[in-house]
Amino acid sequence: MKRKLAICRIRCGEPLETRSCLSATVFVESEIDSSAELSIWGDIRAADLDGDGDMDVLSPGSDGVAWYENMDRAGTFGERRVISVDESDRTLIHAADLDGDGDTDVLLATWVYDEDAESRTFEVSWLENTDGAGTFDARHQISTDLYWPQTLHVADLDGDQDLDVLVGSRGSGVVWIENRSGVGDFGNQRMITTSNADCVDTADLDGDKGADVLVANGNGIYWIQNLGESERFGPEQVVYQPNYHHSACVHAGDFDADGDIDVLSGWKTEDVVPTGGVAWHENTDGNGEFGRTHLITEPVGAMWFVNLSVFAVDLDRDKDLDVLLSSPGDRTISWFENTDGRGSFGTEQRNLELKNVQVLPSLSIFPSDLDGDGDQDVLYSSSDNKIAWFENRLTGDVNDDGIFNSRDLVEVFQLGKYEDEIPRNATFDDGDWNGDGDFDSADLIMAFEAGHYVFAAKTTAREIAAAVDCVLGGGKMWRDVNGGASSGSWW
Repeated sequence: MKRKLAICRIRCGEPLETRSCLSATVFVESEIDSSAELSIWGDIRAADLDGDGDMDVLSPGSDGVAWYENMDRAGTFGERRVISVDESDRTLIHAADLDGDGDTDVLLATWVYDEDAESRTFEVSWLENTDGAGTFDARHQISTDLYWPQTLHVADLDGDQDLDVLVGSRGSGVVWIENRSGVGDFGNQRMITTSNADCVDTADLDGDKGADVLVANGNGIYWIQNLGESERFGPEQVVYQPNYHHSACVHAGDFDADGDIDVLSGWKTEDVVPTGGVAWHENTDGNGEFGRTHLITEPVGAMWFVNLSVFAVDLDRDKDLDVLLSSPGDRTISWFENTDGRGSFGTEQRNLELKNVQVLPSLSIFPSDLDGDGDQDVLYSSSDNKIAWFENRLTGDVNDDGIFNSRDLVEVFQLGKYEDEIPRNATFDDGDWNGDGDFDSADLIMAFEAGHYVFAAKTTAREIAAAVDCVLGGGKMWRDVNGGASSGSWW
């Protein structure tokens, strides 16, 4: 599998040595499928579809809904397996255990255009994972009278310990469909709000342990209280209403580590000059009072033109929530670090650069641990028919054991590519940690300035001095019989 480095980098191109904020997190891109024939709208999910404990990939395309098996629990993916054939021009997907049997089923919402009638039909349905190993049966229809569905979600909305279906649309408002028996028997379609929805999420926003509903649409960000009485929901309550707001995405999470759930939002316009922003909204009393909005970024330009997505996810392994977002117009996936664990976000935009793709009308992303190493990777699909993922790597950690230490330096220098004067012949595992294709002093400076090098317990001052001499002085190193290090050749 060919891998390419997509280092988190600053746009303005300043020398590495002058950067004041360096991240220990880099991303290495691996391709899953370059000819998937994806819809212009796109969607992507990661879920364990075959019950083997790792994350597989689920994606709709022009050939139907398909999945890719994670073959080795480390992110090597097999061929595309179609599980549902359709002729839809847009398919939304979600993965969850809808029938309570312990495996992962697939939830769908489809748009189908009838050329003869010059109209579209819409359907919400689900596919049962019949053997827990990724064999799916025919579709089970849930609803055909929800118009222009935009987003799917599942949650236990009525407190009966099974997963209900939540659909946000631009023609039928936001509705929830009850899982009546817990085995995928859906009925009792109920309106939560008549407002349109571009994105929905659920979380306990008022501390009463019920699943409240978050809605993002062209008028703002709202939350709707789950009253827990006769399965009723309250009125819309405003979280945020930016000016000239066209569409938005929303995600829940505790950004300031105070024990309650805050709200992350991204919004865009489609004016002559597209603009947008990303912010988090503080739950000031733990009861759903959102009085403070903290702007994370307010970019301008084509990056906000289509298909905005935001996620709250810990990308740098420090146990707080960072922000991940897609930017199709400039072909990047970006993230912002929660620098203090309290909701202060760095101003530097760090990008995962998409290789060999055109300017995209659509870019879908999904965070998940695809290689089973305990950190969050980034899965993406683009409307130029590419599915790939970015492996979350620690700068300098070439043996991928989660630690940057002397073992990595020994391994990478033994490869012999350090300042070998052969242009662009190095990968991440060869020492190219800043993404310029070469292994040189700039990579070492970057790795050590990130501040996460772990010295061995028995490392001596002589060994450290010799290592510095080797790196900065151009000498070689060897280990003598007494365990010391001296100038000479590699040990």
